[in-house]
Amino acid sequence: MHVVMSAMHSKVRHHCISQSSLTHPEVWSERTPFLRSIERTFYRSKFRSWLGIPSGVIMSPSTETDSESSPRPSFEIEKQNLLEQGLLKRESKRRPLFSHIGTLYIVNCFLIFMVIVLARELWKKPQDPSLQIYSPANDVVEYIPQQHFRAALFNQTEYMGFPTDETDELWSDLYNFGISTITEDEAKKLHTPTIPIFGTKKYLIQLDVWHELHCLNDLRKTLYPERYTMDSLDSLKFPNGTINRDTDMFRHWDHCIDSIRQALMCHADVSPIPFHINVPARKGIFPRLATTHTCRNFTKIQEWARERFAGEWRVELEPEEAQYVIDTAGFSQDPEEDIQFLYDLFPGDKFFKYWREHPYNGGDGL
Repeated sequence: MHVVMSAMHSKVRHHCISQSSLTHPEVWSERTPFLRSIERTFYRSKFRSWLGIPSGVIMSPSTETDSESSPRPSFEIEKQNLLEQGLLKRESKRRPLFSHIGTLYIVNCFLIFMVIVLARELWKKPQDPSLQIYSPANDVVEYIPQQHFRAALFNQTEYMGFPTDETDELWSDLYNFGISTITEDEAKKLHTPTIPIFGTKKYLIQLDVWHELHCLNDLRKTLYPERYTMDSLDSLKFPNGTINRDTDMFRHWDHCIDSIRQALMCHADVSPIPFHINVPARKGIFPRLATTHTCRNFTKIQEWARERFAGEWRVELEPEEAQYVIDTAGFSQDPEEDIQFLYDLFPGDKFFKYWREHPYNGGDGL
């Protein structure tokens, strides 16, 4: 009986000591790992309560060893854990910020690239309103800011004076490459459609400047009947000495004069001509004809035309070939002016029937 009571007393005493160790571990002279764990848990709960940290927040586990050689207070461990957790939170906040900055950087780079591309495209587009109508030669047009004209009254240019072989060659070299070929894609962009050389995909155009120069040269030749007997008014004279103006040649000259008139009115150069006292020829107020202009670079346009020169090609077509072009061109071959009164000039010509069925529609002009 005494043995049983002694055992029970020992068990109760052990239980009481174990319960008190939860709050008073110092009752034990030896700090066992179990006691250190209980102590750490106790101070951690107190530290949470003091900082107001919810119980649901998971603290980083301590990496502190349990060796007696390097013990660290539980407060420092908790402090380190909280600092680490704060750094992690700040890192998590920085990551979205850096991500947004990276996205904005990429977007800005893309926008800058697009602005550069658009600026280049706009720069390529003609700034001169007179180039709004498409021409394959628009891209080569550039300007000479100040081009000085010569008065050419007493000091002639190389294009003036009684014509010689050299003079004729100079005039011919201005435009003798006048008919050009362009691609099918370029032809589709034209304001007024054109047709290709028969049997090819080389479409025909002529820059208007070459036509005006051709007309001017023909008119120049009429001033020198001694040299150009076949192109002069003398060749059109009746036996009584009067001039037959109802001829293709005279009609062509008349056309050339009016074509140049239209071109001058269209381009309407507004460069000012100043006035001065024209001495020693005259002691009065006269225009100073040596003027300054802003001009297109004529050489650049010549180079474009030489590169596109059509060369030799067959102008006249057989009737069936002409009919094939009419049927396949994709646009009307109506005449460029009213020619109904010329019916008698085309006796038996079946194509005149086409022109009668597709009359000139008229249009505004200068």
